[in-house]
Amino acid sequence: MNRKIRVCVDRTLASLLQRETVGLIELESPRDPFTEAATALPADRADEVAKARRTG
Repeated sequence: MNRKIRVCVDRTLASLLQRETVGLIELESPRDPFTEAATALPADRADEVAKARRTG
């Protein structure tokens, strides 16, 4: 009986709370998104930098 309750609770929680998926790249360097956000440019400069990166 105890096992049936645990299985039922586990399945109920699994249906309500989906797993969080993380890409492998984020696991290799988890600090990169934070450092990018901390060194973010203002919106007007971000467009210029994005164009420069695309052109090489």
